[in-house]
Amino acid sequence: MPSGLVAAQPPERIDRLVFFAPIARRADVAADMSQALPPCRLVSLADQWRRFIEDVPAGESGGMLPHHFTRWGEAYLDRDQTSRSRDPASVCVPAGPAAVIAAAWSGTLAYDPADIPFANAHRARRLGPRHQRGGWALAP
Repeated sequence: MPSGLVAAQPPERIDRLVFFAPIARRADVAADMSQALPPCRLVSLADQWRRFIEDVPAGESGGMLPHHFTRWGEAYLDRDQTSRSRDPASVCVPAGPAAVIAAAWSGTLAYDPADIPFANAHRARRLGPRHQRGGWALAP
C-alpha cells in the first residue's frame, strides 16, 4: 500500500514499479468498516501458517517450508515478550495495517491505481498464477 501511495503522488518520480503480492480488491470479501478495530490483534503461529499458505495453489509448496517455519516461528514469538504467556502463544500485532487491508479487499484503496501511469504500457504484464489477485509489474 505505501508504494502505491508514493507512486501516485507525483507519479513522474517513479521510473519502475513492481507490486509483489499487492493488496487489491477481493470479490469474495466484504469488510464491515463500521466496527472499530482494537489497537492490536493477537496472531498465533497457526494464524501465521494459514496466512502463508492461503493463496498458494494446490500442489505448490509456497514460500516457506514447514521446517523453516518452525525456526521462524520461534523468532516471531520472541518479538513480543508476553507472547508465550498467552494460550496459544501469540504476538500482539498493531491493527492499523489490518484495517487498511480490509478496506482494500472491500474496494477502498488508500490511493487510486489510475493515478499510477505505466510509462510503457505495452510492457506491463500480469504476474503468474500465484499472484492472480490483481498484481501487475513492468517487464524489463
